[in-house]
Amino acid sequence: MWRRFKLFIVLVAFEFLYPLLAVAGVIGSGDEVPEALDWRYFLWPAVAAFIVLVTYVSARRAFATNKLMCQLVRFTFTAAGIEVSGPLSSGKCSWEGIQRGEETRSMFLLWVSKQQAYLVPKRYFTEQPARDRFRSLVARQLGSRAKLRFGA
Repeated sequence: MWRRFKLFIVLVAFEFLYPLLAVAGVIGSGDEVPEALDWRYFLWPAVAAFIVLVTYVSARRAFATNKLMCQLVRFTFTAAGIEVSGPLSSGKCSWEGIQRGEETRSMFLLWVSKQQAYLVPKRYFTEQPARDRFRSLVARQLGSRAKLRFGA
């Protein structure tokens, strides 16, 4: 997960270091060290903070108002594909519809697009053999599209 956010973290860190570097005289125009903080040094960090805040609030609002996202669902995994059913919706997806599969410490992610994935928490596998069978099913069906940590 770190590799996904590495660039974001570096950019955010730079946005907050930029005013400090400007005040210290490391960056800026010529050899002049600013005596007072100029509002321009805080413009980009303010814009970055605003974007992060708006994204967070929008995501929270979308999750809170979308009943389909808040429902508990039941996954059924077979050699033919994935069946998802819940009280408000149900659907099927063949393995060909899964772009890639990943395994993290706490869950399996089955990506159907760059921005949408089925999240399967590992804690729902009550026994290790069930988790291992699921891992081998995903590896067998996705082949090279599966990035799984066997034995994790």
